[in-house]
Amino acid sequence: MAVDLRLWVKDECLRVAEALKGLIMALLARAEEHAATVMPGFTHMQAAQPVTFGHHCMAYVEMFSRDLSRVRDAIERMDESPLGAAALAGTSFPIDRHQTASALGFREPMRNSLDSVSDRDFALEFLAMAAICATHLSRLAEEIIIWSTPQFGFIRLSDSFSTGSSIMPQKKNPDAAELVRGKTGRVNGHLVGLLTVMKGMPLSYGKDMQEDKESVFDAAETLDLMLAAMTGMVADMTVNAAAMKKAAGSGHATAPISPTGWCALWASRSARPIMSPAARWRWPKTRRLVWKSYRWRICDRSTRASLPTYSRCWRCSARSRAAPASAAPHRRK
Repeated sequence: MAVDLRLWVKDECLRVAEALKGLIMALLARAEEHAATVMPGFTHMQAAQPVTFGHHCMAYVEMFSRDLSRVRDAIERMDESPLGAAALAGTSFPIDRHQTASALGFREPMRNSLDSVSDRDFALEFLAMAAICATHLSRLAEEIIIWSTPQFGFIRLSDSFSTGSSIMPQKKNPDAAELVRGKTGRVNGHLVGLLTVMKGMPLSYGKDMQEDKESVFDAAETLDLMLAAMTGMVADMTVNAAAMKKAAGSGHATAPISPTGWCALWASRSARPIMSPAARWRWPKTRRLVWKSYRWRICDRSTRASLPTYSRCWRCSARSRAAPASAAPHRRK
């Protein structure tokens, strides 16, 4: 059973990798098509600096590329054959485990018979990869849902991925994106479920481990459906470039890159604290303000000798070069 499940998960990982490649290619096509389509970038769900829709799509390309990398890493680690471990301590039959591993398509046999029987890391790793990928799909689905609302109007989905309301026919609901967002919780639940099953399992086998099949099979089926739906939505959506451009100019989104914005940025970086003599006394004993180039600077009394010759400590009024490197720190009178 351990051999069969490992082979199945390995094949499923290969299918997921191909589906991820298809989704990445769909996003790349959209990014190239809309490399100059201006849209607002968002922080806190409010318009921030303007970006392009192509740049936004490329962010998800990076996410799903990491998912693809995780799938390939998982395949590399699970590519070991447990065949020959028998119940837990091997078999008396004179078998060649390297030959059977090669015949089954594995890179090599597993090195420990107890681990061969009890290992479910490959299933947990598949579920972890599926949960992270589903989370990325859910984030993109959420943006599709928001963008397709009349308040935003950035995109429009065809009838293949949306439906009308039962009592309000004027509405166009992004059902496919909502289902992708909802099924993420299902995949995440399977990961937590199997982790909980395995957390108290001693070596080597227990009947508890039969609970791994339902989690893995359902998560794999759900992820396949989510990837197919998202790839179709990305390729199907109609982008409203005019609405994106209009929204990009609202809310002072260009302030950080305007001349006024640059002046404000320079002023904020050049600002220095204005403190009264009484407030300076409340500073930590090892820090004092120093008059340097017409601005107050912080003076570290323990390194007073390192200050330039034109710097004077406001407390002792002594030039730093006149004091030796081992000068004692200031003391309150």
